[in-house]
Amino acid sequence: MKRLYLIVVCLSICLLQSAKSEIAIYADFPGGNVFVEKIQNDTVWVRPDIRDTEGFWFYWYFAVKYDVGKSLTFVFPPDCFTRAGVSVSIDSGSTWKWEQPDAFNKNSFTYRFESDKEVRFCMSIPYTQKNWEAFTSKYQKDPCFQQSFLTETKKGRKAEMLLIKNPDKTAKAKVLLTARHHACEMMANYVMEGIIDYVMQDSWMKENIEFLCLPFMDKDGVEDGDQGKNRRPRDHNRDYSYISIHETTSAVKELVPVWSENKLKIMLDLHCPWIHSGQNDSIFFVGVEDKKMEARQLYFSDLVKENNKSELVYDPSDFCYYGSKPWTIPSYPIVGMKATTWGLHLKGIDLSVSLEFPYGVSGKQLITAENARLFGHDVAAAMKMYLQKLNL
Repeated sequence: MKRLYLIVVCLSICLLQSAKSEIAIYADFPGGNVFVEKIQNDTVWVRPDIRDTEGFWFYWYFAVKYDVGKSLTFVFPPDCFTRAGVSVSIDSGSTWKWEQPDAFNKNSFTYRFESDKEVRFCMSIPYTQKNWEAFTSKYQKDPCFQQSFLTETKKGRKAEMLLIKNPDKTAKAKVLLTARHHACEMMANYVMEGIIDYVMQDSWMKENIEFLCLPFMDKDGVEDGDQGKNRRPRDHNRDYSYISIHETTSAVKELVPVWSENKLKIMLDLHCPWIHSGQNDSIFFVGVEDKKMEARQLYFSDLVKENNKSELVYDPSDFCYYGSKPWTIPSYPIVGMKATTWGLHLKGIDLSVSLEFPYGVSGKQLITAENARLFGHDVAAAMKMYLQKLNL
């Protein structure tokens, strides 16, 4: 896409020119999202571009070029920062570092530009198709690592699908992993990477278990930089009842019952919660009304704790019980069925559960791409133990 620099507010690409300085703010790259309200002197008022989201949501990701040695202050509405502050990249999004932790309390941050190269800012650590391709490239030669596509999206993109299966053996059990039912929930993908890494390095898992991994349930939303949450008329994680309106959810409902062969034992849907505070700054599973399934979810939660070797500490007491939050119960004003609720009714299923993984901090620990992956190892180790105890 060719960049257009316009002296206009309320656009995702904005330029302010004067005799001595130039400010370029843009989001015309995968995952980009910003709405510029106004620029006055060295202060910029911005907010998330909500697009077709019902109500407010907090995802933003944009780039800036400005004069060397000068500073800009970016002012946001409330609830746009994690307790970790601002995620910053100076290499076009290849690597990220948490900075400006006081932004959480001020709803703003000030950044001094030390070079004429672009600086990218995000509310967390972005993850798009480019990240997935970089991750999967290291396993291309392994015959167990079988990449394809789930379906084509409304905008003509391919929604990635990964099978991990031994081509020479029949699987004893199957596991379904999904992420990004809400486009903005990027940290879920780093956890998925960690689970996949563990499986690819574990001989028992590769010999006995077949994994179906769907990293981008809202592929268009991920690449376009949408919020995805509460999308009108309904988002991807409320699209599992009756006739689905999204191509990926419709394809999952058609594919999984056939692929599973009644061997699907675990469905894990990976999410991120609200942006900050309270339980949202911890890692937690979400319970269901069915008490037998809830008991298995609690058992799995305990196994995650038992296998919790990474620096991100998992506390089973953070488990979110059915009814403890309005959004966990059917009376909450949602449009349709959640993925894991649909999963409860799949033949042979033993565990259907969603994991909420924070955007910025877990307790007092900063979350990074690396420790999110390592926590994924912990989850995979718990899966292995769970499956082994089923006496497959």
